[in-house]
Amino acid sequence: MKYAVLSLHAATELLLKWPLMRHDWQLVALPHKGEGDVICDERAFRTGCCPSIGIGTTLSLLRDELKIEISRTDRRAIEKLQKSRNKLQHFEMTAPVEVVKPQAEKVLAFLLDFVHHHLRGYLDPQDAKHVDEEISVVRAVLHEMETFVEAKMRRLRPKLDAGGHPVVECPECGQYAATVDAYNVSTTCLFCHSSWDSEAAAAAYALEVLGLSSYEAAADGGDDPVLNCPECDLRTFVRDARLAASPDEPRDFCFNCAEQFPDMPLCHNGCGTPIDPDVTMCTSCLHIIVDESDH
Repeated sequence: MKYAVLSLHAATELLLKWPLMRHDWQLVALPHKGEGDVICDERAFRTGCCPSIGIGTTLSLLRDELKIEISRTDRRAIEKLQKSRNKLQHFEMTAPVEVVKPQAEKVLAFLLDFVHHHLRGYLDPQDAKHVDEEISVVRAVLHEMETFVEAKMRRLRPKLDAGGHPVVECPECGQYAATVDAYNVSTTCLFCHSSWDSEAAAAAYALEVLGLSSYEAAADGGDDPVLNCPECDLRTFVRDARLAASPDEPRDFCFNCAEQFPDMPLCHNGCGTPIDPDVTMCTSCLHIIVDESDH
């Protein structure tokens, strides 16, 4: 599985960069370390002797230079693949098949569409013929992965339906198979067997599923995506979570007590706790103010 992830990541990077390289190779090239802003010449670039941009920059340039917009869903799939690749390559971590196959399925499906809609115009006849030959192999692999995921989800469906716990998208494998167990204050994916305590689950869901980082929010002065729950008062409350029972209806959700809430305002005292729309301040802040006024 390690080499499958590494190979798919390399193929994704190359296919995404190809339109940019054909449009202007200098968009992709980077200077060698210690050489300032000077990049290599085109010959060195074409022979692989020049460092190049990463996938994140590639996606931005596709949008800005070629008006090729990659959807948020597809960007998330690519980012997940990149994180798996980094773990495998740099930290020698293992990759369970239940995690890798759903990730790879989403990226392969994206690449088929990307080749069809955007890449062909940048291929010469010989390259186009080679791509067509390889695409048939990709379709076969994609079908095998889709079959694996669908079959396992069918087997899990009775257990997910009978469990009595809210089910959310798993931050690790991306399947709607992560059960939030309020009694054991844990979230466990029945598909890939990943598990988190309640606070880690909220943070992982916000980052991996919603693409929202507490660190970036603090650095940018924005609202933290993980807040204190008005019910259990733990930092396990996430806005706009999507539950398997109604995935098209995002709602505020707590990964500790598993309570679901309507869209809630935040405490006017600035502590970041969601509150009932009929009040202006959370209970904790109110108690603090009352205690201070008594002294």
